[in-house]
Amino acid sequence: MKNCLNAKSTIISFLLLIILNVDAVNAQTHHIETDIYFGMNYQSGLPCFYNDGSGCRLYKLSMAIIRSEQTGILSINIIGDSLKQVLPDNVPSVTAGLNSDATLIGFMASGNFQTFSSGKLYAYNKLNNSYKLVSDGTYLSNQNGSWVKWLNDSTCLYSSTNYCPGFNTLPGCGNTFGNRFGDLRSAEGDFSAGIINSHNIVLGDINNLTNLDSRVSSAQDASVNPANPDIIAFHSSSIDGYPSNNGNNASPFNVGQTNIFNNPAGNADPKPVVYDITSTTPSNNIDSLMEGINYWLFDLDSAKINSLVHLHWSPNGNIVAGNEQNTDIYQPYMECIDNPGVQITNASQCSGSNKSSTFERVFGFEKDGSIYKNINRFINDSLPLFLPLPPAQLPNSINYFNPATDICSVYRTKYIEFCGSEKTIVATVMCNNSTGVQNPFSRIMLIDFTIPSNPYYFDITGWVEQNYSNWQPGDANGISTTCHIISDSLLLSMPDVLFRSEDLSIEPEPAYNILSINFIPDLLSSGILISDAYGKVVKSFLQ
Repeated sequence: MKNCLNAKSTIISFLLLIILNVDAVNAQTHHIETDIYFGMNYQSGLPCFYNDGSGCRLYKLSMAIIRSEQTGILSINIIGDSLKQVLPDNVPSVTAGLNSDATLIGFMASGNFQTFSSGKLYAYNKLNNSYKLVSDGTYLSNQNGSWVKWLNDSTCLYSSTNYCPGFNTLPGCGNTFGNRFGDLRSAEGDFSAGIINSHNIVLGDINNLTNLDSRVSSAQDASVNPANPDIIAFHSSSIDGYPSNNGNNASPFNVGQTNIFNNPAGNADPKPVVYDITSTTPSNNIDSLMEGINYWLFDLDSAKINSLVHLHWSPNGNIVAGNEQNTDIYQPYMECIDNPGVQITNASQCSGSNKSSTFERVFGFEKDGSIYKNINRFINDSLPLFLPLPPAQLPNSINYFNPATDICSVYRTKYIEFCGSEKTIVATVMCNNSTGVQNPFSRIMLIDFTIPSNPYYFDITGWVEQNYSNWQPGDANGISTTCHIISDSLLLSMPDVLFRSEDLSIEPEPAYNILSINFIPDLLSSGILISDAYGKVVKSFLQ
């Protein structure tokens, strides 16, 4: 069967547009198969929190995320008995960073074990079951760090501490709390062979590839834009303001921004930045870079938040999202733990002490000219991506959170990453008590916010508890998660027919003004109507 569109080139997306407008097609279902990688305690009673990861191990769970394009209804199907520990040898580990085919896995060792040192970064090669210490070069030896991200299969980015003992007057050094003023570094080599050829400081010192001097800047937890790997997003804390060592050579990422520091302990409010890693200037000084060309800042004031951290790009590279942190110069979003869903403005409005909870929500930004602005600005500048469920309304919360007795001073949706759609993320959902310790829970969740006012939460840790005997209800805790998409299909259905978009092929033929569709043999048992470029049904076929 064959008919063709009068066009020199035809693309699959156009084909789908035509078919979706045909009355014979009853439904379309978006079907994503993905592996979810996450850190989790490997049995009940062991810790896997931000402040204690000694019980963490990296796990992988395979699932299908299925959404009806008509109703928006989402369903999650776990694929087989797919929960697997990722690394052999029971290595304490968190923060998986995957290359393009997930054969290389960067991670941070979360405890000392055999030859692994807590806080250091490694790359695991699944193909030959080998490990490589990422920052083992002469110049960058013995570095702790976090968040390995891959620019390509031969180059990874990672954050490293830039700690200088005591108060140091050298540019680029922080104070005794200076590990938050991290450098952004890279390692390049043949990781499949366990070889690292070179190391480089991308930001935070003198870049030995471009000679750019960025010693007065910091960059942490980078995310690589999937549409253009030269563009990255990260959060940056000023190292110019406390102590004031660097005079006028302040980082352009922080100059003029409000509330860089909250207190002398260096509790900075990191500012989000989008940056072109190929940037350089004639003077080789970072303060000569041009805003809107080499780097882009965020309009946080309009969104009424202090900072945005742990950024991640949407699959198409248009949206960058992260969680707010330390919002206090504006009114933070607060609720009483025992009265969920009702916003308050002061903890005194709650029934007792330690009964209030400050939410750190997820915001999305997109480029608008030379600056990034809240994607919800046309509705309300200060709207987050979605309204988070209160702790007591999370799935399975009866197993791990008691609103009558538990404290949740700060409620965080943290370390978010998009998962196959700009409406779906995976995240660490956790509570901190009044002393900043994670208590009582830190859960791994998939969150879909197709309806922002009523998001859907799937508790991955809860599913593990229900299906594996190593964990009792409420005892699974985790930190950090990421997605590796296996397949992404649009399933089209007609009466008695179901087929995938990738099963179609089209051929342009100038002689006809209709669409050519070839089906894989024996796939269809019914017919299809073919529309022209104007949506008019011009041909029908029966089988």
